[in-house]
Amino acid sequence: MGYINFQFHATKKEITEYLKECTKMYELFMVCIQLFPMYTCEVLNKNELEYNSMVIDNSQVICLFHYKPITSPKKYIDFIKMNSESLIFTIGQQDDNFIKETLITANAKNDVIMKNWKRILSDFKKNMLKGAWVVNPQNGAKEYYKNHRYTYLAKKAFEDGIEIKAFAGWCIYLLCEED
Repeated sequence: MGYINFQFHATKKEITEYLKECTKMYELFMVCIQLFPMYTCEVLNKNELEYNSMVIDNSQVICLFHYKPITSPKKYIDFIKMNSESLIFTIGQQDDNFIKETLITANAKNDVIMKNWKRILSDFKKNMLKGAWVVNPQNGAKEYYKNHRYTYLAKKAFEDGIEIKAFAGWCIYLLCEED
């Protein structure tokens, strides 16, 4: 049994393009989930990706599966309970002013599946930069996180004045490669 919990900054476009590549390469199922304003869940296979870009772009959570998941649950929590062994990308919000952190999680009992999820994560991390100051704008406290990861496009967005935010809370990140 294994567990993955990884947070990073990237543009939504980078994330969705990588997930499309993984879905095709490993012949996975991609589940596109919208949590708000109403829960929706749509399963796509490698042949359906190009025709469903709007569904993918509007997703707040994207899960990858080695098998076709059960989509009958009417709530996200029930969907997750009924479909274990997934790699879950909870995509951070993004607009013209900010990018929030994205979370990748997995909790798999099957060692082969967990090995595949770790490979996908490792390949994604290879192209990332790392190192950032995390600042609490309320009191000015800051701390350097040498292992915080982010993509080149997230770094460019930061350099262009886009605020890089934590997934939750009010802390902001100042992206700078390792000191």
